Amino acid sequence: MKKKAILIFVVIVMVSLLIPILSVSAETTYYEWDGTGIRGYGNTMKFDMTEGFNSYCVDRNTYIKENISYIAKELEDYFDTAKSEKLRAILNYSWDKTSKVEITGIQYALWYVMHGTSIPGSLSGVSTSTYNQIKAVYDALLALPGIPASDASINNILTLTLVSPTPQTLGGAPADYSFNFNATSSTGAAIVFEVYDSSSNLLSDSDYSIVDNGSGSYTLILKNIADPSCYKLKAITLKNKAVNAKVFVSGYFNSEKQFIEDPSKSQTVVGIKLSSTTQSDDFTVCFEDPQPTTTTETTTEATTTEPLESSATETTTEATTTETTTEATTTETTTEATTTETTTEATTTEPLESSATETTTEATTTEGTTSETLTTLTTESIPLTSVTTTEPVESTVTESTTETMITLTTEEIPQTGESGSGNGLAIGLVLMVAAGCLTFVVYRRKPEESK
Repeated sequence: MKKKAILIFVVIVMVSLLIPILSVSAETTYYEWDGTGIRGYGNTMKFDMTEGFNSYCVDRNTYIKENISYIAKELEDYFDTAKSEKLRAILNYSWDKTSKVEITGIQYALWYVMHGTSIPGSLSGVSTSTYNQIKAVYDALLALPGIPASDASINNILTLTLVSPTPQTLGGAPADYSFNFNATSSTGAAIVFEVYDSSSNLLSDSDYSIVDNGSGSYTLILKNIADPSCYKLKAITLKNKAVNAKVFVSGYFNSEKQFIEDPSKSQTVVGIKLSSTTQSDDFTVCFEDPQPTTTTETTTEATTTEPLESSATETTTEATTTETTTEATTTETTTEATTTETTTEATTTEPLESSATETTTEATTTEGTTSETLTTLTTESIPLTSVTTTEPVESTVTESTTETMITLTTEEIPQTGESGSGNGLAIGLVLMVAAGCLTFVVYRRKPEESK
C-alpha cells in the first residue's frame, strides 16, 4: 500500500512538471523584436514586433534585445484582472498614436500600472511646454477606467460618407480644394485618416489638412492642386470596442527544442496587431480640366396649320301621316259612329327623338240631334342640335326643325229637307296645306229620316 502511494505521488509530480512544457510546446508561432519602432523622448519607444504587432514595455528593469524569441499570451493569463483591464484601456488609446509626445506619455503610464512609478518632474532634453503635453497624456490615461476582455468581442461600426461632389473642375492656377465628408464609429472609438495619391503614396501633412467640424462632420483640404489627379482618403478605426491585446514573454529553446519561458532574456512587452484589431473604409476624389466651351445654334421653325373645313350633319325630319278612316253605321233608331283613329308617325335620324300622341275620339249621334266633334292631333318635333368638330378648329352647326301641327277635324253638318225624307252619307275630305300646317277636315252629312 505504501509503495502504491509513493508511485502515485511520483506520477503527480511528473505530470505537474510536464504541464508548463506541454502548454508552451503547443504554441506554434514565435515572435521577435525586429529592431525598429518609433522613439519617444528619453528611453521610450513603440516597438515593432514580427507578424505585424507593435508593443510597449511593461518591465522597466529589463532591456529589450533582438533575436530573442517570444510567445504571445492573453493578458489575463499572465497578469491579475485589475492590471489586465487597465493595460487594455491604455492600449485601446494607443493603437493609432505615433507622435513622440504620445508615445512618451503612454510608456510612463504603463510603467506606473506595472510598477507604481510616477513620471519624473522633468525629462532630459524636453522643454517645459513639451513636458506639459506629455504629462497631460499621462494623467488622462491613468484616469481611464479599466476595459474587460469581453469588450473585445463587441463590434464597432465604421461609417464613412463623401458629401461634396467629385470630380471638381480645376481653375487653372494651383489652388486649394475642399471636400466635406462624414465619419463616425458606433462605439466612439477614435478614427484615423490617411490620404494617398494616385500612385498609393502617403501624402505628407503639408499636402493636406483635415478639419474636424464636430458631430462626425469633417472637411478634407487638398493643397496646391494644379493638374488633373485623384486622391484617396482612408479612415481607420478599431474593429471592436476594445483591442485584442497580448503580452509577449521572452524565453529560450532547450536542447530538446522546447521553449522555456524566461522573462529575463528580454523585456516583457504588451501590444496589438493592427491588421486584426482595426478596420478601414475609403473614398476617392478627383480633379479635371475645364470642359471646352461649345456654342449651340438653335433654329426655330414656325408651322402654320390651315383651318380645317367644318362639316355639319343634316338632320331630316320626315312626317308620315297615315290614312284616316271614318265609318258610320245607321240603324233604325240609333246612329253609331265608330271610333276614328288617327295615327301620326314621325321618323327622324339619330339623335332626334320624336314622340307621337295617339288620340281616339268616339262620336255618338241620336235621332234629331246634331253634335259637333273636333279632334286635334298635334305632333311636336324636338329641335335637333348636331355638332361636328374637326381639330383644331371647332365649329358648331345647329339645325332646328320646325313645328308641324296636324289637325283632324270631324264635323257634322245638319241637312236640310223634309222630315222623314231619304238621306245619304256624304263625306268630304279637304286637304289644306298652308303656312307649315297640315289640316284634315272631314265632313259628315247626317242622313235624313225616312218618312
